[in-house]
Amino acid sequence: MKQLFLFIILSLLGCSNQKDNPYFDKYVIFNPENIPEINVFSAKRELAELIYPYNISGKEGKYIFVIEDSKIPEENKFIHIYNPITLEHINEKGVIGFGPNEIPYVSLIDVGFDDDNFWAYSAVDKKISRFNLLDQSPYSVEQFRQPESFFKMIRMISSTDSTYLGVSIDEPNRLVEYHKDGRKIAGYGEWEPIKTKQEMDNYLYSSINSSWFIGDESKRYFISACIHRDRLEIFDYHTKKFVVIDGPDLDIPPFDIVGPANKSELILDIKSNPYRYRDVSITKNYIYALYGGIKEDEFRETGILARKIFVFSLIGEPVIVLNLDRSLRAITVDETAGKIFGVTTDKDPNVTYFDIPDILKK
Repeated sequence: MKQLFLFIILSLLGCSNQKDNPYFDKYVIFNPENIPEINVFSAKRELAELIYPYNISGKEGKYIFVIEDSKIPEENKFIHIYNPITLEHINEKGVIGFGPNEIPYVSLIDVGFDDDNFWAYSAVDKKISRFNLLDQSPYSVEQFRQPESFFKMIRMISSTDSTYLGVSIDEPNRLVEYHKDGRKIAGYGEWEPIKTKQEMDNYLYSSINSSWFIGDESKRYFISACIHRDRLEIFDYHTKKFVVIDGPDLDIPPFDIVGPANKSELILDIKSNPYRYRDVSITKNYIYALYGGIKEDEFRETGILARKIFVFSLIGEPVIVLNLDRSLRAITVDETAGKIFGVTTDKDPNVTYFDIPDILKK
């Protein structure tokens, strides 16, 4: 109890700096040097079914979904399903292809609203495929194709049983919501202006703010973790309010705009600008944000992509920094299993796990 009390005091003293910003309901400046750090150590598992794991997701206490890279041989399956307690292989799903009930890519997993099913979204063919967790067929049992009205949404998750919330490349809002019949429900949050010599359109704003996008299982909190800048956005679907966390680097990375108006592209120098957030996972208690800060040439030379996890409360307060003993490209956290699962970036990538520190257990 004394340890927990001390931890809370440390977290409250100078861990963040809340500022006013007219574009967000709550704006937090984050400095990781002002909050506690813990070193955590991993145990790598060589799961024999995996060929080239690339992403990982989960359903609390029930399933871990490991997603293979698209370059695996097409006779293999995209999604391997494991028990989060034992890491026993349960099933495999996702026949590679463009045919009926096949899928050419897995952009993200949506656990949906039914314990016996999950959905996989592919930004390649703009389809969302439903898979049954109880049958042994690797094919999806249902597919939904994005209507033309929201075809430019590139990451989307169900917000209700009939609507989708996500990120578009051509909207004036940070997030947009559409009914599956194609009707626009709402747009949430305006783009924050950036001073440039050339006027920026919605596509350019979405480019500089490109991010990983996930939602929690309750469908209340949705998180955008930016790839090219140090920004994390928390959207509360119940209140329709944003919490935005900037830092440790508050600067917008340098970029060029090339091409004619309405067809221009935003060019970032990946040699000088490091990748920022690499993935994010949300539980019923915390947000775990995998942070890189590693440049492309460093990654190619060392194989190190991200070795820190910034932990935040669901209202955006910084809690703790976890220093990892190995590099990861993706994470998912299962509080029932007491584990942080990750996909490694070494020569033979596979799944590793870390015990959740006691200080984060509730």
